[in-house]
Amino acid sequence: MYPVIKLRDQLLLLHNLIKRRATSTPAELAEKLAVSERTVKSLIAQLRAMGSKIAYSRISCTYYYVTPSEFRFGYECSTSELEEQKKIV
Repeated sequence: MYPVIKLRDQLLLLHNLIKRRATSTPAELAEKLAVSERTVKSLIAQLRAMGSKIAYSRISCTYYYVTPSEFRFGYECSTSELEEQKKIV
């Protein structure tokens, strides 16, 4: 599997768990994602760097979004790129 696809899958799974407030403790979350706790912290930092407001509830033992967040991963081709491709062909 390509590293970027693996990362996307990890971030998407983490996002869905956070959205459902189903992450559990950081140690249990690491087990769910099959990664280390350090990697969990890194993945959460990446979501935060993308603008997600994430907090941890010690009462519920879960990460959660402070404000609603969506995770999208994709590629878009702009009109100018399409025009360039037409010139090449």
